[in-house]
Amino acid sequence: MFMKELKFIQLQKDNDEHCKLFENLMIPYMKELDEHKNRVTPEDFVFKFTHSILKMQGPYDRHLELCYDNEKLIGFLYGKVDREGHKGFIKPGFGYIMEFFILPKYRLQGYGKAMFQRIESLFATDGAKQMYLNTDPITGVPFWTAMGFTATDEVSPENNMVIYEKEVSILNVVPMKIEHIEFVYQIKSCVCNKAALHGGDMTLDEWKQACLKNLADPDETNFIIQKGIIPVAWLKVNSLKSSWAWISMLVVHEKFHRQGIGSFAVQYAEDFVRSKGINIIGIHTTVDNIAAKNCYKKLGYHIHDEAECITGDGVKRLGLSFHRDHLDAVRMNIDGVTFYIGEPHDFSFISKIGKVFCVFDAMDSGNICFVVERDGKRYFVKYAGVRTQEYEGKIEDAVIRLKNAVKVYENLNHPYLIHLVDHYTVGNGYIAVFDWVDGEGLRSYWNFVGEPMWKSEASPNYRFRHLPTQKRIAVVDKIMEFHKHIVDKGYVPVDFYGGSMIYDFDTDDFHICDIDFYCKTPAKNDMGKMWGSSRFMSPEEYELGADLDEKTVVYLLGATAFELLANDTEESYQAWEDGKLSRSFGTWSATKALFDVALKAVSKDRSERYKTVSELITAWNAAKVINN
Repeated sequence: MFMKELKFIQLQKDNDEHCKLFENLMIPYMKELDEHKNRVTPEDFVFKFTHSILKMQGPYDRHLELCYDNEKLIGFLYGKVDREGHKGFIKPGFGYIMEFFILPKYRLQGYGKAMFQRIESLFATDGAKQMYLNTDPITGVPFWTAMGFTATDEVSPENNMVIYEKEVSILNVVPMKIEHIEFVYQIKSCVCNKAALHGGDMTLDEWKQACLKNLADPDETNFIIQKGIIPVAWLKVNSLKSSWAWISMLVVHEKFHRQGIGSFAVQYAEDFVRSKGINIIGIHTTVDNIAAKNCYKKLGYHIHDEAECITGDGVKRLGLSFHRDHLDAVRMNIDGVTFYIGEPHDFSFISKIGKVFCVFDAMDSGNICFVVERDGKRYFVKYAGVRTQEYEGKIEDAVIRLKNAVKVYENLNHPYLIHLVDHYTVGNGYIAVFDWVDGEGLRSYWNFVGEPMWKSEASPNYRFRHLPTQKRIAVVDKIMEFHKHIVDKGYVPVDFYGGSMIYDFDTDDFHICDIDFYCKTPAKNDMGKMWGSSRFMSPEEYELGADLDEKTVVYLLGATAFELLANDTEESYQAWEDGKLSRSFGTWSATKALFDVALKAVSKDRSERYKTVSELITAWNAAKVINN
């Protein structure tokens, strides 16, 4: 919590004022639990329960605190560290969050997270390494999973509720002060950090003068990350007076690398700039700083820009600017994987499918996707039922679309299509589980934006364009074969694009995914501009009321050939960047015979296209044997 300095007061059992305040909070707290559990708790029981809690106050590791923001009473927290000899169900050595309440009018304002951080720090002081709780499934589970708790297989014998656990973090943050200047100088000057940051030479006195100036700058704030009371990292955030803040420096002590401190610092910076009303944050690094790039991508950052820069050692290097917007999104963490959604949500059902190791949360379809592993096998999981960062529609519409999409995958089952394993309702949402296939999507837009996508050698789009032409023709063949299959099944494709194609660069295996919007014929354009990428879309996909039929499929296949068989000339790249389909032979990497077939397929005049997909495939195969 940054906007306000919260005050926490430990309740004393012999303080009448404390007792009355606690009673006034327990009444609405118990009433809310009753509403969620469809029960009525007698008032005399609430009174007895309240005073039984007060009577147990005294031990150093039992915490019952009121939370204030100035003079406003926000709520209370109640927890203890389980010890041998305690009554009831216990987990010795664990911190146990027993009760936790925020008055409804103060929710969704950051108080809950601040109060949780308070009790977590108390547990850390008490020596607890883990903590647990069981909670109300309606408001509690979404909040606590957002705080990083995960469901276990244990159920409390006292209330038959699932136990949630989390490791106690002992990291904390303090403002950088003059006494920290020498520590920061040491960690940034060590060999490995200096090499990663490409820092220049500076004496300690020069550094002190620079730091004193920076500490006085109202447009930036410096922090020290501590492990307990030991300083372990330096974090600097600036551009606080603009709409886009920057993490301008993050350096972790070399002895504490690869311990999650960098991720912790970035997330702290996000919370800090969010408290300033800023909704976008950026980070800059150089292309050779692999550890930094991996950290930022893991935390949901995307490459915004790629340009040459002069680093501190005076050398010109290629720099990368990462950014993440939607800082008002809710941060979630499952199995150590961080992701962001538009509102708190209970994802405990995911643990029943497997352990999460990757999440795709920047989806505008209304789905959020997980990659999970169980018994050595991986699965791709689509879920609709939560507001994602990019989705602007109704959640119930996303659920309906996913249910309809499941029927498409069932009806169009094919060796080149990812295999649907299972699908079912989860609460108010819907889930579809697919076998995982190795490979990379040929349009990974979440990792590459603009120029870096088609010029970066790391991008799958760039690497595919530099494969031998025959390998790329083989992929076009498979896409044609699959779409002949869908035509035979009475379907037309909608929203087929580079991200629908998965190519394994090690084995040359190819699969198709993301065909959720494929629809049964007869079909008409009921949207005007339909979903999809402009490079693949036929004229009728822009015309309200137009027929979508087999000639639409022919156009798509011709457009796909132009996309996958384009060469690496500047003209080709510029057409791709402009979202256009280049029909120039100068941008084509295969034979003239194949070019002519593809060109006929993408005729704007429907009457000039091949009449059927079979006719197109016949012409394509015939052209493959013509060497011109």
